[in-house]
Amino acid sequence: MNNRILKELEIYLSKSDNQKSSHWKHHLQGIDYYNTYDDFGLGGYTKIKLHKIPIHNLFQRLIFGNKIFKTKEYHLFKKFCHIQNRQIDVGVMRHIFTFNFLNRYNLLKNNICLIGDGKANFVGGLLAMNKKDIKIFSINLTEVLIYDYLLIRNMNLIDDGSIIVVNNEKDLENPNKKLFLIDASKSYLLKKKI
Repeated sequence: MNNRILKELEIYLSKSDNQKSSHWKHHLQGIDYYNTYDDFGLGGYTKIKLHKIPIHNLFQRLIFGNKIFKTKEYHLFKKFCHIQNRQIDVGVMRHIFTFNFLNRYNLLKNNICLIGDGKANFVGGLLAMNKKDIKIFSINLTEVLIYDYLLIRNMNLIDDGSIIVVNNEKDLENPNKKLFLIDASKSYLLKKKI
């Protein structure tokens, strides 16, 4: 793990309150965003318990039907969750359906910008797809970017050499980077890119 990336993100902590709604000021106050198993409003984490898997799977099929469980997106996220020792929950199922829809129309390509990814589900799914032509621009509050960075690094989905913390417009032009972490206070830098 690269302390340089963490240190670059931590610089924005002192500026992050200006970007937060009252909701996030309340929910992020005093939390340990270095603990990737904690849940502070970013999505749940349910540890896999072997004795609960059959009943969990049965209810998911009753709720979502059988078709989605045969898709490549389901199997992608199943592996993604297995790496985390995490049960596929409703939040992950939403991402499975979203990825299925976006893949059906071939929309997961080139530059992808997301705002407010919870539990790095979308970024993690994109990285797990391992498509070479995708560049990911992730905008979030500082605490959440730190949390997401630690989560994806703990899963070894990307090496630090492919990640950049965006501090200026020039950083967005780096051809050797795949994941661009953008603090909410720097989101204006993307205006010229869209």
